[in-house]
Amino acid sequence: MVHLCCYFDWHYIDREHKFDTACPVCYPPQPLLEELIGPSFPYPLPEITMLESLRVWEDLFQDFYKNANFTNEQTFMRSLTIQRNFQVFIDYFLNSQLKEQQIPDRRITHILEIMEHDLLHDIPKKIEVYYKSLRMSRAHFFELFRQSTACSPVQYMQRFRIGRAKEDLLHTTLTITEIAEKYHFSSVHYFSRLFHKVTGQSPAHYRSQHTEK
Repeated sequence: MVHLCCYFDWHYIDREHKFDTACPVCYPPQPLLEELIGPSFPYPLPEITMLESLRVWEDLFQDFYKNANFTNEQTFMRSLTIQRNFQVFIDYFLNSQLKEQQIPDRRITHILEIMEHDLLHDIPKKIEVYYKSLRMSRAHFFELFRQSTACSPVQYMQRFRIGRAKEDLLHTTLTITEIAEKYHFSSVHYFSRLFHKVTGQSPAHYRSQHTEK
């Protein structure tokens, strides 16, 4: 269960032309403007993390999770404090997750970016297109891919499309058929079966359960 999400930039991006006041962190998804989202972190990060000491993480998170309406000098100084505390949180997180031996191959990181772009803007390509572009054997590609993502290329593509479909189910009025077509599933029936396999729920049940007030 996800209790809270936050969105942020890995490096400074000037957005003064879009916002009157700047906020270092965007908490709810509603004001998030997808067209302003910058490059992702250069290495894949785990979606789910097992924590040893939840209290430490709660303290770090609460230090920067505060209302961020900055209208005068005092609240602007609080903004700087929030940014500092957020940096501490991210530094702690990355140090706990990115051990040197776990940093994935940069070639796979590049392929993930291409793969995700293809899944969003084009008909999904065959796996061989990606490993041939690296001049790599299928076996070696699959080995590096699994080391980097903990899943096979096919599983990654399926999870990525299902993840995007989940967002559309919650935040758009697109029908299930339209979502299946948007992410290039061969049929709405295949989409529904795969969605249930990944999430344990049908698309319709997922939408109704998570959008009920």
